[in-house]
Amino acid sequence: TTPAPTAAEQAHPTTNQSLQRKVIRNGDVEFEIDNFDSDTLTVTKIVVEEGGYIATTNSDKLPNGKVKGTVTVRVPPERLDTLVMQLRSLGDLKSQKLEAQDVSKQYTDLDSELTAARAMETRLLEIIKTGKGSVKELLETERELANWRGKIEKIVGQMKYYDNQVALSTLSITMYEKDIKTVAAAIETETVEA
Repeated sequence: TTPAPTAAEQAHPTTNQSLQRKVIRNGDVEFEIDNFDSDTLTVTKIVVEEGGYIATTNSDKLPNGKVKGTVTVRVPPERLDTLVMQLRSLGDLKSQKLEAQDVSKQYTDLDSELTAARAMETRLLEIIKTGKGSVKELLETERELANWRGKIEKIVGQMKYYDNQVALSTLSITMYEKDIKTVAAAIETETVEA
């Protein structure tokens, strides 16, 4: 059985929510493949099956005529490991790097800053509402209010960024086509000899 909540937990029911860890999981993988276009379609299919989506695709044709490119995908973090395992069917895995960054402290600090900034905003609004003081003081208070609202927007924006990064992992998949000229030449040689 779970213990009954303490008086502090009853007074602050969001305590458990604020203690929830915020972890950003991202990664990079690199494959040597046969065909960039068909393997990009395979990546898209696998990513969609894992509940994700393609964020960007960039590719270049190299001087040897082969294609090298990167497909960046976003996927729920709990599906990242499965996605990487499924992608191994693409070709020869050359490198893999998966990392987790715990931003819980930064997020908690931002939450505290936001609470303080909103409290200051409320105080400044009260000063303006009461209309006490000279016109100069009220104008100064309005300028100060605008500054605090700017701070609040910045904090909220940073928290939304962290929320987005925690909610979906980013995986960069670099793929480059094998240089198959040597294979083609070997096949031609065998055909001529036969």
